[in-house]
Amino acid sequence: MNRAADPIETNDAALVAGVIAGEKPAWELFKQRVRDPLYRLARRYYDDPQAAGEARNLLLDFQAEDCAALRRFRTGKLESFIALAGDAMLGARLSALFGDDPQSAWQAFERRFATEIKARLLRTFRLKPGQTLPTGRDLEDLYNDFNLHLLAKRYKPLRAYSGSGEASFAWFLLNRVLDNWCRDEHRREYQRWRPPEAIKRLPKLDQEVFRLLDRDRLTIGELAGRLADESADQLDAAITRVYRTCAPGTRGRPAKESLSQTRPDGEAGEIELTAPGPSPEAELEEAQRVIQAANALARLDEAERLVLVLWLEHEDMSTVAKLCGRTLPAARRLKERAVRKARRLVEEGKTAGPAEDPQLVRLFSVRSS
Repeated sequence: MNRAADPIETNDAALVAGVIAGEKPAWELFKQRVRDPLYRLARRYYDDPQAAGEARNLLLDFQAEDCAALRRFRTGKLESFIALAGDAMLGARLSALFGDDPQSAWQAFERRFATEIKARLLRTFRLKPGQTLPTGRDLEDLYNDFNLHLLAKRYKPLRAYSGSGEASFAWFLLNRVLDNWCRDEHRREYQRWRPPEAIKRLPKLDQEVFRLLDRDRLTIGELAGRLADESADQLDAAITRVYRTCAPGTRGRPAKESLSQTRPDGEAGEIELTAPGPSPEAELEEAQRVIQAANALARLDEAERLVLVLWLEHEDMSTVAKLCGRTLPAARRLKERAVRKARRLVEEGKTAGPAEDPQLVRLFSVRSS
């Protein structure tokens, strides 16, 4: 006769309740379950042996103060809760470390958050690879300037984290400290923005296109939505003139130019300088593709349009199926049929004219970028 399974082995809430009640079997099973997740979490901040020590400290933290941290667990997967709560604990400890050992704290800070900070900077300033801001700064410049900002204040913005009322130190860093700095930098950056002289000689629509692409960092799809009152032909012509005059994001540099000077090998000749980022031809081709795709989507029937919009937003078809109220195979078939129909509309040239729905243009642009 099979032994009935112990509730703490099959139910995370029962396991946590057992740990809080001081049951030794529950504590041993809890340690076994969370040991590896806590170590992986600590490795995001530190190398061994410090990472192993921090993992042990986290385990004790979950037991401290009558298991105060564990008492916040309600439902869901235990490992997910441990990862979030443990990251918050490590972040709070890192914040305090800036007051005691700034050098060690900074090493852990960069190891853990450098990638997330750079990703947030790219999104906030709408930078593409190779692009610069109006003052010539690129992603690395922005990242270094943010670091200098923290250093100049002796890490006071990071030490201000109290651990109470905030989701975690990571949330506090990205949504308070970094967002506040980005807001100030964005204001200073674009107060100084001026279009190149060559752009000032173009028609007003062309100047507006350049401003939206260069200063406001709109994508081509978002541009079509913002200037929806303009016809597709007028907008395409304006974009063409702008890119032939001065590609947005290059601050006055033409798409391709050459310098006549002595080569490094001593031979006289031309050295070709290519501006970073996509060529004007590639940008124009992308603009046409985005507008065509958005127009095709707008011409699908309601069910086809819904499944494609959800797929573009979530990508995971199991999520799409749940939101559509369909089985996974049915959702996949509907999506494939909608994609074929949209492609046929594009190929048959039935997507001319301004986009019918600016939101769809923006959606396609975000997906394609």
